[in-house]
Amino acid sequence: MTPLLELRTRAVYDPAYREYFTRGDRLLTESIAKAVRSVTDGDPECDPDAVAETIQTAALGTMLRRSSTNDDTWLAVVRRELERYTDARMNERADTDD
Repeated sequence: MTPLLELRTRAVYDPAYREYFTRGDRLLTESIAKAVRSVTDGDPECDPDAVAETIQTAALGTMLRRSSTNDDTWLAVVRRELERYTDARMNERADTDD
């Protein structure tokens, strides 16, 4: 995880690295959004792109925090909250169909 973050820091100063990570992030976001779409089945109440951006940002923040601190007691709480978020966003339609 640390080498990936070290490479990401180069993107702050190096346009080539920035473009590489921009492209990689975009592909990952598109993959997550595709998975969300497959679960939500076109539900207009769920924005798969927004959900994907949120999940990816949470994952990147987790990588940064875990690699730069000695405390991971927060991890379980964040995981539960992210699960609640995804359940709420992706299961809204399922909940209203009952």
